[in-house]
Amino acid sequence: MEAQYQLGVVTWVALALALVAGCDDRPVGHTPDGSAPDGSAPDAGVLSCDPAPSQLGCVEIVFPDQQTAFTQAEAAAGIGFVWELVVPDALDEVYAFNPDLGCCTDGVGPLRARETVSGNQQYYCDCDHGLCDPTSCDNPPAIQLAAGRTAETFVWPGVNWYGPSDTGTPYGPPFPRGVYTVQVQATGQWRPSAGSGLVSYFVVGQLQIEIIDGCGDGPAVEAAMWTCTGGVGEGGLCVELTVDAAGQPTGWVPEWPLDPAEEACLDDALMNDCFPSLAGTTEQFCIYGP
Repeated sequence: MEAQYQLGVVTWVALALALVAGCDDRPVGHTPDGSAPDGSAPDAGVLSCDPAPSQLGCVEIVFPDQQTAFTQAEAAAGIGFVWELVVPDALDEVYAFNPDLGCCTDGVGPLRARETVSGNQQYYCDCDHGLCDPTSCDNPPAIQLAAGRTAETFVWPGVNWYGPSDTGTPYGPPFPRGVYTVQVQATGQWRPSAGSGLVSYFVVGQLQIEIIDGCGDGPAVEAAMWTCTGGVGEGGLCVELTVDAAGQPTGWVPEWPLDPAEEACLDDALMNDCFPSLAGTTEQFCIYGP
């Protein structure tokens, strides 16, 4: 099952790279010349753009301006990414399909969009929910998309996960510090005009985020001590680290004097890092030789 999923991802990514945007930039729900239509209903007229064959008309998935840098603690508490499905012109016949690891009927919104976070060999997707009736994959119902803008929120717990499958698979390890891509993609088929055949589509929106707090307290301090001192003798080495209420280190004191190079290395490693769970404390960290 997993091998099939990987092949599907490669196929869809290749398709995405071939897309050439051709939509106009008029506000959603306005007429092609940019003026507002009468009444409050969005304009449902003919397509006013020239989309590539693999696009769903002028439909877009967009991320409005929002926070993009988070600590690991914020990620662990759950991050809500806001994205929007933008439909400039109503579409009469759309068949949404989510190439899920398991039950293909899972997905978000009318297009059954898949939400993922990935990068640096980390991956999160609320995908595989176990087996389901395979006929729902082969015969998705027709959808009528009304013109307008629909907001969704993708809540990510900051961890690796491919979904529960049918065995209740638990969450994996948290994402370490790094830059990642939040992606929402929708795939399926649609009928561009009456009498025409069905055409496959791929609509994708992306947001780049960064986990800026991977230092993670004691292990990071101890790793810096080992790196900067090149290891220690039988007696070991201890330092006391003081962290302010904002989670930033304000000072450190070694158990005994270090040489200038070691002290400069540790000062750079510790004073430019972040230790949120140590906020408001002074703690002692030690490393020991063989």
